[in-house]
Amino acid sequence: MALAWILAELRRLQLLTFSIAHIHHGQHDNADLAADAVREIGRLLDARITVHRLHQRDIDAHSGVGLEEAMRRERYLALFRIAVEQGADCIALAHHQTDQAETILLHLMRGAGVDGLAGMREWEVRRIPWWDVSAEVTEIGLWRPLISQPERRVADIAASSGLPIVEDPTNSDPSFRRNAIRHQVLPVLEGISAGSVGSVARSAEVIAADAELLEHLTRQALAVCTRGDGLLRSRLMVLSEAMQKRVIRRWVADRLPMLELTSDRIAAISTLVARNRGGAVIEIGSGHRVTIRDGRLSLD
Repeated sequence: MALAWILAELRRLQLLTFSIAHIHHGQHDNADLAADAVREIGRLLDARITVHRLHQRDIDAHSGVGLEEAMRRERYLALFRIAVEQGADCIALAHHQTDQAETILLHLMRGAGVDGLAGMREWEVRRIPWWDVSAEVTEIGLWRPLISQPERRVADIAASSGLPIVEDPTNSDPSFRRNAIRHQVLPVLEGISAGSVGSVARSAEVIAADAELLEHLTRQALAVCTRGDGLLRSRLMVLSEAMQKRVIRRWVADRLPMLELTSDRIAAISTLVARNRGGAVIEIGSGHRVTIRDGRLSLD
């Protein structure tokens, strides 16, 4: 609601045009009420409204991931299609400082590196669908104008806007990991040291700057190591172990952007480079593999 009101003010200043998209997840009794509230917001703000209902069969089709991630994927796919249909330049999202802190802690729990701990950017270009290696890769801009704003301030803006607010009951369901962090972990951190949530979120800005520098250095090293569409073992061996692994990850990601290469697979490829066993193969998922022949890594 805060984001919708802010965008309407920016439109009044002739800085942009916008429409509102609502994704109806169909996961609780208030879902229809929320959709009706969004339609009322469209009327109040004189904005085009698109309500898209997710189908359970599409959510269930995401095997190997939880309900939370499956709905997230389908939500982004729906938003992307709406944006393309309407000729939008980007999708504006209302993530705020607390969302950022939750994201960083979630990434920390799964052992993410600097890229994951950099959290969500205010502006990024997202590949959609990122989870399907067989799908055509398309990109869309994501804009998060509220990412550095405290949750309380965003809530105050929403309340003062006069727009109808419908609370999603699933926001308090601790079976979702993000909710468990929001209601059980963040209050403990704040109790230990007031302002911890903001500090965790702001650390993402520092890490993001470091991640950007590392990416630049990785690109430089990748260019030196690349021969054709493969990597030269002799050039990789000159690199530090950490940079070697970053180069391998970037090399695979550039060719298979939808494939999430796990740390153990990267370590296996690095070991392959060190041992230099010609003809050796490392399976990396989705039918793809890395091989070494004549001192050169290839991706099949």
